[in-house]
Amino acid sequence: MGPIIMLDATFHTDPKLTAICLTKGEAYGWKALVVFGLMRQHGPKLDTEKEAFWPWLAPYLRLSVAEAKEFLTELCDRFGLLSTDGRYIWSERLVRDVEKYQAKCAGQQLGGKIGAEIRKLLNNGQTDAAALLRVMKEPAMSRQAFLEKAAAAGLTDADKFAELIKENGRECILHYALQCSEHLQATGAGKDNFAAYMSTWIRTDKVEGRGWFKTHAAQAVKTVSRKVLSANKALSTLAKETATKMEEAKCVTPRN
Repeated sequence: MGPIIMLDATFHTDPKLTAICLTKGEAYGWKALVVFGLMRQHGPKLDTEKEAFWPWLAPYLRLSVAEAKEFLTELCDRFGLLSTDGRYIWSERLVRDVEKYQAKCAGQQLGGKIGAEIRKLLNNGQTDAAALLRVMKEPAMSRQAFLEKAAAAGLTDADKFAELIKENGRECILHYALQCSEHLQATGAGKDNFAAYMSTWIRTDKVEGRGWFKTHAAQAVKTVSRKVLSANKALSTLAKETATKMEEAKCVTPRN
């Protein structure tokens, strides 16, 4: 069994769930809540192609396997409470809650890592790298705010770092600030001019498509693929609706 994932407090007021109860009855709505309960326990995505999936799900819903398949199809296609790609079934709402929770945990872990790195850098006398990490630890800010914080932290070449953030994004620069500071402590490289050292590392990785840029490109492709899949699904739905309306129009006898 996976970790229990808490749904947000307003889930029971979801208009889609209300529509299900009004259209199909409260018993139908309770069955939908059972599916969400299973997703909370076993992860936000259920794999319908697993051999034992339907025999496993059906008893929870007190339905036959055929009825369970029809039930989930309605939740996806008719009411839009769940989403599917043909294999996995998931709740956009629950996926969002999980992503928020994971982002919070990741932020806490990153904050702890940055704090530890700053202490090590200061102990080794690497004040410039420590100052950069101290500024980067704070949430995203404007260029002017960054320069002010950098000046307060004693960061040299603040303009250079501000330009790197503008060109590559805060997430990228934070990644390289950590990576380069660790490398600096291990080898001493970049001790005399941390800004130039970090800038060279970033430029080389960008040109050769490695490191953060390689990972980022893969994530971008994955995001685009998801958007294309979603767009294709929307077009397919629109085509079905249009075909239905055309068929209905044929059945209407025109008035003279």
